[in-house]
Amino acid sequence: MMKKIDNKYILLFLSTLVFVLLAVLVSTQATYKFDAEIFLYFKGRVYKSISTGPAWLLDYFLNVTRFGNVKPVVLISVVFSFYLVILKKGFLADIFLLQVIGAGLSDIILKSIFARPRPLTMPHLVYVDTHSFPSGHAAMSIVVYFSCVFILTYPLTYKKLKTYILTAAAFFSFILGFSRIYLGVHYLTDVLAGWALGLIWFSIGWILIETKGKLSFKNVHNE
Repeated sequence: MMKKIDNKYILLFLSTLVFVLLAVLVSTQATYKFDAEIFLYFKGRVYKSISTGPAWLLDYFLNVTRFGNVKPVVLISVVFSFYLVILKKGFLADIFLLQVIGAGLSDIILKSIFARPRPLTMPHLVYVDTHSFPSGHAAMSIVVYFSCVFILTYPLTYKKLKTYILTAAAFFSFILGFSRIYLGVHYLTDVLAGWALGLIWFSIGWILIETKGKLSFKNVHNE
């Protein structure tokens, strides 16, 4: 009888596959027409929302996107790591920091490798001075925010509550990534690749904690 493959390994495989596929398509400019059409669609919507839509909508996305900036990411990562250490969960803190640092360095390296220019058909509504692929904000929305919530909710036995909380965290990651398109600084494929990169590092952390049965989340939280 075939052994069932663990979800965390499936997630790692699929997220890696998606990232590699996007990287190949972007590097060969196969997504150029698709990205341009999606971007022009949002360009029209954004201009309309700014000129005739509610005034709070632009402020909302400007505020959301700030959570992916370097300072908030570093601050939240450090505070959460100290929180885990105080709870005597240093192993989890090490894994979490590995995820954050790994994702951050990967994003910097990949941006320099692909050197994809930022979209230029619409004024950038936030300042950017790096390349476009992949989206670091999208990656960090998974690695920092979703990982924090995942670690905190893992011991919960009430599955419905756990599902609701994780869904809310996933939705926040979606909104943060979407804000980069809305604000004119990323193509859709940049954001998709950023989410895939974030999921790669998230699943690596998950695997490191539970590998070989040495430490499960339950054991770590209940030690």
